[in-house]
Amino acid sequence: MIKAILLHHNFIKIASCIIGYTLWAFLAQYQTVTISQPIPICFYQTSTHVTIQAPDFVNVSFSGKRKHIYLLRQRDFAIHLDASLYAEGKHFIQLTRDHIFLPDSIKLESLTPNSIEIIFNKKE
Repeated sequence: MIKAILLHHNFIKIASCIIGYTLWAFLAQYQTVTISQPIPICFYQTSTHVTIQAPDFVNVSFSGKRKHIYLLRQRDFAIHLDASLYAEGKHFIQLTRDHIFLPDSIKLESLTPNSIEIIFNKKE
Protein backbone atom coordinates (compact mmCIF):
# COMPACT_ATOMS: atom_id res chain seq x y z
CA MET A 1 0.00 0.00 0.00
CA ILE A 2 2.67 2.55 1.02
CA LYS A 3 4.91 1.41 -1.81
CA ALA A 4 2.06 2.02 -4.28
CA ILE A 5 1.50 5.54 -2.93
CA LEU A 6 5.21 6.41 -3.03
CA LEU A 7 5.55 5.18 -6.60
CA HIS A 8 2.37 6.87 -7.86
CA HIS A 9 3.19 9.51 -10.50
CA ASN A 10 1.26 12.33 -8.71
CA PHE A 11 3.24 11.80 -5.50
CA ILE A 12 6.52 11.80 -7.42
CA LYS A 13 5.57 15.08 -9.19
CA ILE A 14 4.62 16.82 -5.95
CA ALA A 15 7.73 15.58 -4.13
CA SER A 16 9.93 16.69 -7.04
CA CYS A 17 8.42 20.20 -6.97
CA ILE A 18 8.93 20.51 -3.21
CA ILE A 19 12.52 19.29 -3.37
CA GLY A 20 13.29 21.53 -6.36
CA TYR A 21 11.83 24.63 -4.73
CA THR A 22 13.65 23.95 -1.45
CA LEU A 23 16.96 23.53 -3.26
CA TRP A 24 16.39 26.71 -5.30
CA ALA A 25 15.45 28.74 -2.19
CA PHE A 26 18.56 27.54 -0.36
CA LEU A 27 20.97 28.26 -3.22
CA ALA A 28 19.38 31.60 -4.20
CA GLN A 29 20.32 33.22 -0.89
CA TYR A 30 24.01 32.93 -1.85
CA GLN A 31 23.53 34.55 -5.26
CA THR A 32 25.22 37.96 -5.68
CA VAL A 33 22.74 40.72 -6.48
CA THR A 34 23.15 44.42 -7.28
CA ILE A 35 20.67 47.05 -6.12
CA SER A 36 20.50 50.70 -7.21
CA GLN A 37 18.42 53.28 -5.41
CA PRO A 38 18.36 56.96 -4.48
CA ILE A 39 19.27 57.67 -0.86
CA PRO A 40 18.90 60.97 1.02
CA ILE A 41 21.70 63.25 2.17
CA CYS A 42 21.48 63.86 5.93
CA PHE A 43 23.44 66.32 8.04
CA TYR A 44 24.17 65.90 11.73
CA GLN A 45 25.57 68.34 14.29
CA THR A 46 23.82 71.18 12.50
CA SER A 47 23.60 74.67 13.93
CA THR A 48 20.26 76.44 14.23
CA HIS A 49 21.96 79.58 12.86
CA VAL A 50 22.89 78.04 9.50
CA THR A 51 20.92 77.04 6.42
CA ILE A 52 22.25 74.32 4.17
CA GLN A 53 21.68 74.11 0.42
CA ALA A 54 22.47 70.64 -0.87
CA PRO A 55 21.05 68.00 -3.19
CA ASP A 56 18.29 65.93 -1.64
CA PHE A 57 19.36 62.54 -2.99
CA VAL A 58 22.34 60.62 -4.38
CA ASN A 59 21.95 57.47 -6.49
CA VAL A 60 23.77 54.54 -4.95
CA SER A 61 24.47 51.10 -6.36
CA PHE A 62 25.72 48.28 -4.14
CA SER A 63 26.07 44.51 -4.33
CA GLY A 64 26.30 41.53 -2.04
CA LYS A 65 24.90 38.12 -1.32
CA ARG A 66 21.11 38.08 -1.48
CA LYS A 67 20.82 37.00 2.16
CA HIS A 68 22.95 39.98 3.28
CA ILE A 69 21.00 42.44 1.11
CA TYR A 70 17.69 41.24 2.59
CA LEU A 71 19.00 41.81 6.12
CA LEU A 72 19.62 45.51 5.37
CA ARG A 73 16.97 47.99 6.35
CA GLN A 74 16.53 50.07 3.21
CA ARG A 75 14.87 52.96 5.04
CA ASP A 76 18.04 53.50 7.14
CA PHE A 77 20.28 54.22 4.17
CA ALA A 78 21.55 57.79 3.93
CA ILE A 79 24.65 59.82 3.17
CA HIS A 80 25.76 61.07 6.61
CA LEU A 81 27.67 64.38 6.68
CA ASP A 82 28.94 66.22 9.77
CA ALA A 83 27.85 69.84 9.30
CA SER A 84 30.16 71.08 12.06
CA LEU A 85 33.19 70.41 9.83
CA TYR A 86 32.24 73.11 7.33
CA ALA A 87 32.42 76.90 7.59
CA GLU A 88 30.08 79.34 5.91
CA GLY A 89 30.31 79.31 2.12
CA LYS A 90 30.46 76.86 -0.76
CA HIS A 91 32.03 73.41 -0.36
CA PHE A 92 32.60 70.51 -2.75
CA ILE A 93 32.46 67.19 -0.96
CA GLN A 94 33.79 63.94 -2.40
CA LEU A 95 31.43 61.16 -1.30
CA THR A 96 32.89 57.81 -0.24
CA ARG A 97 31.80 54.56 1.38
CA ASP A 98 32.61 56.15 4.76
CA HIS A 99 29.57 58.42 4.37
CA ILE A 100 27.20 55.43 4.18
CA PHE A 101 26.87 52.93 7.00
CA LEU A 102 27.12 49.59 5.16
CA PRO A 103 28.30 46.27 6.61
CA ASP A 104 31.56 44.84 5.27
CA SER A 105 29.64 42.10 3.43
CA ILE A 106 28.11 44.75 1.11
CA LYS A 107 30.23 46.26 -1.68
CA LEU A 108 29.60 49.84 -2.78
CA GLU A 109 29.53 49.81 -6.59
CA SER A 110 28.87 53.48 -7.39
CA LEU A 111 27.72 56.86 -6.10
CA THR A 112 26.17 59.24 -8.61
CA PRO A 113 27.18 62.01 -8.37
CA ASN A 114 30.32 61.13 -6.44
CA SER A 115 30.94 64.75 -5.43
CA ILE A 116 28.34 67.30 -4.39
CA GLU A 117 28.24 71.05 -3.88
CA ILE A 118 26.98 72.26 -0.52
CA ILE A 119 26.40 75.88 0.49
CA PHE A 120 26.29 76.94 4.14
CA ASN A 121 24.67 80.34 4.84
CA LYS A 122 23.99 82.13 8.12
CA LYS A 123 20.32 82.66 8.86
CA GLU A 124 19.19 86.26 8.85
